[in-house]
Amino acid sequence: MKGDPSEGERGSGTVIALALIGALLAIGAALAVAAGELTAKSYAQGVADISALAAAQVGTCTAAPQVLAHNPGRGLELARCEVRAGYAQVEVRRAGLFEIRVVSRAGPQW
Repeated sequence: MKGDPSEGERGSGTVIALALIGALLAIGAALAVAAGELTAKSYAQGVADISALAAAQVGTCTAAPQVLAHNPGRGLELARCEVRAGYAQVEVRRAGLFEIRVVSRAGPQW
């Protein structure tokens, strides 16, 4: 006489549980990367804002790279800076897996 028909399925619950745990870990990792990128973009926007304010106050683009120099370790670089009639426009970027580009404008009465 043969054994219980469900004997061939022993351990299938473990496989399903491991698959679900793996899927949850993958989703968690993706959310962590997305949160990190959102934080990086927000930080880059703040640096761009301060750079634009500094360039507008000084009246030249010489101040913008100095602001970036005081924020090392984030991989940010000055992509573009223009100052016209007291108004400054600065673009900051970060290369990487997900490129970040942010633009900020500042002036006397923006």
